[in-house]
Amino acid sequence: MFTKEEMLEYIGPSKLKDLDELDTPEVPEIKFLPSLHPAIKEFLQEHLDFLNKTKKDPFRVYDDYYPSRIKYLNRVQGMFTKKEMKSFWDKLCQESVPKTLDFIILLLSIENNFNNAIRKKDYIYEKELKKGEEVIKIMDELIYALNEGEFNCFKQLNTVEGFYDIQKFLPKFKAAFSAKYEEVKKSYRNIPFDPERYPLTRKYKESNSLAIAFIRSIHAFFMKNFGKPMYSDIALISEIVFQTSYIENYIVKLVVISTALEDSPLK
Repeated sequence: MFTKEEMLEYIGPSKLKDLDELDTPEVPEIKFLPSLHPAIKEFLQEHLDFLNKTKKDPFRVYDDYYPSRIKYLNRVQGMFTKKEMKSFWDKLCQESVPKTLDFIILLLSIENNFNNAIRKKDYIYEKELKKGEEVIKIMDELIYALNEGEFNCFKQLNTVEGFYDIQKFLPKFKAAFSAKYEEVKKSYRNIPFDPERYPLTRKYKESNSLAIAFIRSIHAFFMKNFGKPMYSDIALISEIVFQTSYIENYIVKLVVISTALEDSPLK
């Protein structure tokens, strides 16, 4: 564990804040279901111990993920406390305790993956794609200038070697660039759902988008690891975590869209 003095030397005083200036929610005290498998209780207790340790870690002043981890845990803690979940955990552990623990890791990471995917997609739209638009605009202005220049010295400028070559070539290049740009923009707009690396819904800023991403992610996990869709369990989990009232048929409708996972340009 670094001291404050060591942190000062490592990251510099301008970035260092006191821990008491940071958002520091309390680590929840979770009263686990008595029937939970011992391995689940042990795993979750280790996670709680880790959070309590992270809470006082000076590195938080540099890169603070603690509040988010608390938020993600609070989001799903009802799955480990509500009696309605007893049969679900019993069923999963009968299948495989290690895979059940992997599922808990997924539960604690889906919202983080969802938020990261939003940041990636927004960055593409706000930064990368806008750069493409700017290049096309500059080429339009240059094409106009080369053909309709209103400079007093334009007749002298067009004697520069290669002037007419550029004048002839640039419209063709701009057309090819614009066509490719539209193709790339469309591919980014239709990035396939990936439950681990890109758990975004198409309308990812609507109020229920996180719940839908959650549903699709856990469905993909169940199919991959247990070979079962477990629709009724997904409906229950959604109700516990997001207070939804989705019926099984609606769960089926939601997950059918995301069953074919393809390569994404963001991976």
